[in-house]
Amino acid sequence: MKRFFIFDSGWLFLFAGSALLWSAIVLPAEQELESLRERLTSIQGEFDHISHRIDEYQIFYDSLANRDPALLERIIRMQTTGAIKGDYVVFDPNAAKTPLEWLNRRTSQEALVVQTRRPNSMLEKVTAEDRRLWVAGFGGLIVFVGLVQGPRRDD
Repeated sequence: MKRFFIFDSGWLFLFAGSALLWSAIVLPAEQELESLRERLTSIQGEFDHISHRIDEYQIFYDSLANRDPALLERIIRMQTTGAIKGDYVVFDPNAAKTPLEWLNRRTSQEALVVQTRRPNSMLEKVTAEDRRLWVAGFGGLIVFVGLVQGPRRDD
């Protein structure tokens, strides 16, 4: 009587070794990709903010060069603490003292909130840093054992 299905334990070794190799190769690359995407988002936000500031400074400079009356009056009021034509002077310690300080406050950026990352899983901790090579080597060894091992023959 012949059996049609013969269980080969080598396949279990192949699957287990392949899973270890995959975790040693793919997981760290995905973690690095996620980290780089977070950095890219942060850098793009900084770039947008700096571009906005450059535009505002250019508008300020152009208005100053064209002698915009509203801007000149504002600068004069800042420099003389508002004492023009008998106006009442109210001292505000939080007010901008110079036109550049006023412009800097106008273009200031809101605080950037950095999200905390989720804790690493056990598999991510095992495949981190220099242990990654050991996990890949062990996975390769298990694959080799699975390839060498043949089915049991009980004839």
